[in-house]
Amino acid sequence: MKILQICTSDKGGAAHAAIRLHLALLAQGVNSKILVLKKFKKTPQSYIFRSDFLLNRYQNFWNRLLKETKNKLEKSQLEGQPKGFEMFSFADSWFDIRQSKYFQEADIIHLHWVAGFLDYRSFFQEHSKKIIWTLHDMNPFTGGCHYASDCRNYLADCSNCPQLKGIRKPNLARQFFQVKQQAFEGTNLHIVSPSKWLFEEAKSSALLGKFSNYCIPNGLNFQEFKATSKKEARQILNLPLDKKIIFFTAQDTTNIRKGFHLLQEALTYFEKIGNTADLVVYTAGKEGGFSLPKIEIIEAGTITSAEKMALAYSASDLFVIPSLEDNLPNTVLESLACGTPVVGFRIGGIPDMIQDGDNGFLVDEISSTKLAQTLHYALQNLAQFDSQKLRTNCQAKYAPEIQAKAYLDIY
Repeated sequence: MKILQICTSDKGGAAHAAIRLHLALLAQGVNSKILVLKKFKKTPQSYIFRSDFLLNRYQNFWNRLLKETKNKLEKSQLEGQPKGFEMFSFADSWFDIRQSKYFQEADIIHLHWVAGFLDYRSFFQEHSKKIIWTLHDMNPFTGGCHYASDCRNYLADCSNCPQLKGIRKPNLARQFFQVKQQAFEGTNLHIVSPSKWLFEEAKSSALLGKFSNYCIPNGLNFQEFKATSKKEARQILNLPLDKKIIFFTAQDTTNIRKGFHLLQEALTYFEKIGNTADLVVYTAGKEGGFSLPKIEIIEAGTITSAEKMALAYSASDLFVIPSLEDNLPNTVLESLACGTPVVGFRIGGIPDMIQDGDNGFLVDEISSTKLAQTLHYALQNLAQFDSQKLRTNCQAKYAPEIQAKAYLDIY
């Protein structure tokens, strides 16, 4: 049985989840390969997509020209789009994945995050490959958005997309919805959602509800993410030894969905309800450049290594994830694997991972005030959390071999 995992890139949260599954399958002796359009890592049995058209002496020129042309076209069509939303992805692509020899050799095709890589019109045609699709966001069953916010138009046909108001062709989402609908006709997809929330959304959607739907949580490499003593981790990262540290990370703090604005407001309110003299907020990701008069902010910038991220979690007393929408964010699992409790809103897949009062705290109301109050309460009750217990319980549910076995049952 030959499995081909397909992902647009091997970098980013969805890619991390796909690679972890791929490696878990290899560890079980499964013949798994991973095919990507953009390759940055030296993952075993991973390959970059090459089409016949691009395999000529003008390869680099054509590759660059095609990418620039498509980017310009899409940008022009989305001109006037409201700011602050997740990206909007088109349902077409220059690439025919079926050309790849790895596709042709595989018995089962396992799709992951494939925006910009998968061409819906061509991919599902003229082959009898069995296809499994692990969803990492909502895009496969919407007309183009990756998170729908309050919109539920994907239950019908994605007309009147609120994320496309103001553009010249506001019916683009409906057009791409129809492209996907036609592409899925006659196929036998098997849909996997990592979180209960996304499972329910996919099952109720007009595009994917008719297929077999499963819920399988992502796995985590517990060799990469392991606890280091708080003192040692802080010494390595040059962080204060005598203060309480709240850790936050996000690739893009300007994305409304990540809730960074609510965290900023919460920290401002926090100054009014708690002692901030012994508090540090440690951040990783694109530097925000924000400051607060009574709270020390330490920005680590972008952290690319799992080892350093594990140190950041281990050094912290709390990890906060203020996302307003999310699937099953890797960061929550990573923090728990390093023995650090988590505070987050009761949204998406976060309640799957956080048991209130057991390994962190859930904020029931999406507001900066409630977030501040929960953070304050958590810092006052850190003694109730046992670092080793947090890791042990996380490992019992999210060990890679558990995930691999669940997928093998579907294969």
